[in-house]
Amino acid sequence: MRLPASNQTPDDDGKGREDGALCRRSRRLAHLCAVFAVALPVGVVVSCAAGQAPDLPGLSKTIDLAALVWWQVGIVLAGMLAPVLPVSLALLVARRCFLAVGRGAIFTLETVAALRRIAGLVTLGGIAGLIAPTVVVLGATVLAAPGQRQLAISISSGPLLTLVLGAVVYLIADIMHRAARMAEDHAQIV
Repeated sequence: MRLPASNQTPDDDGKGREDGALCRRSRRLAHLCAVFAVALPVGVVVSCAAGQAPDLPGLSKTIDLAALVWWQVGIVLAGMLAPVLPVSLALLVARRCFLAVGRGAIFTLETVAALRRIAGLVTLGGIAGLIAPTVVVLGATVLAAPGQRQLAISISSGPLLTLVLGAVVYLIADIMHRAARMAEDHAQIV
C-alpha cells in the first residue's frame, strides 16, 4: 500500500505534511543504518588491530592479542565479529526498508520481506552473541599453560534482548504481511 496523496496539504515533497515528514525521517534513518552497518565491523577490526580485545565475563584478565599466535587472533577476531556481522547485514536490509518507506511504500510485500530478513539476521546475531564469548575465551587460552586455560560461559542481557527483538520484528512482519495481502485484495476489488 502506498501512502495516499489526496485530501492533504502538500508540502515540498508534494505529499501531505505528515506523510512527507515520515518519508524524510525514513530517508534519514536509511543513511544512519548505512553508517552504522559499516562502522560496527570496522570498529571491531580497528580495536583488534590496536591490540585490544574486550573484557569478557569469566575471563580473569584482558586478552593481550600481541601475545597470541596468528590463528588465535583470527579466532578472537571471528568471535568478536560473529555477533556484529549479522547485525550489520540487518542494518543494510533496514536501510532498504527505510528507503522503501521514504518512497511511500509502507504495506508492501517488499517491506514485509525486508522485515523478515531483518528479524532473521538480528536473531542470528543474538545467537552468535551468546556463543561468541565462549569461543573467544577458548581460542585465546587454548595454548596457555595447564591451569591457565579458561572456559567461560556467559549469558548476558544484550544477546537475549537481541533475540527478543528479532522475535518482535518477525511478529510485526507477519502482521504486516497479512495487512499487505488484505491491501492487495482490496485493491483488486476496487
